[in-house]
Amino acid sequence: MFMPNYFCMGCGKEYSDLKIKSNWFLVRHGETDWNKEERILGQTDMPLNETGIKQAEATANLLKDKHIDLIVSSDLVRARKTAEIIAKATGAEIILDRSLRELYCGSLEGMYIPEVNEKYGSFLDRPYKELGGETFEEVEERAMKALLNHRKDHEHKNVVLVSHGALLGLVLKNIRKIEHAKSTGLDIGNAEVIKLEIGEPCDNCGGDLYESVERRPSA
Repeated sequence: MFMPNYFCMGCGKEYSDLKIKSNWFLVRHGETDWNKEERILGQTDMPLNETGIKQAEATANLLKDKHIDLIVSSDLVRARKTAEIIAKATGAEIILDRSLRELYCGSLEGMYIPEVNEKYGSFLDRPYKELGGETFEEVEERAMKALLNHRKDHEHKNVVLVSHGALLGLVLKNIRKIEHAKSTGLDIGNAEVIKLEIGEPCDNCGGDLYESVERRPSA
């Protein structure tokens, strides 16, 4: 009986056996006070709160035995501190990349989310560009360019990429070929870890990014 262990993120084809070249871990930063207060952060530079530090420490503990070679992080302080906590546990070097910053939300930054939802609509419907921010397409473009550049330079290393909820969601949306109207990818919690495996090219679509069956998103 065929028992799949991995699925291709590009087309969904399942594999029971796969040669893995390296593991990449996508990590959202730990909690900040504005996360707790349900305020829009965007690129506002907020530190981790006490809960966020503990979340980052728990994530670091999960990663300490994963043979991490490198951490690539957004340069915003909440991501950078998360990366530093992971680096302390793993001994990995940190590279900062401003291309991995969160979606810039313009005049919405600092506003309370229920208020924004009432005035402008939910996350996917808000007119960020008209309010001085970025579009999803602009964020996705810079995020994927950064990811491809780091993959080219560090293809065979085990890498932790520390960034933000919207940006990581857009990366996963791009890889999974999800339309904006449906989702940005998936809801990613503070300090959550999403493991990607880089393997041999899929014989169906040619993609080489895989997830374990346990992490497969529901339809």
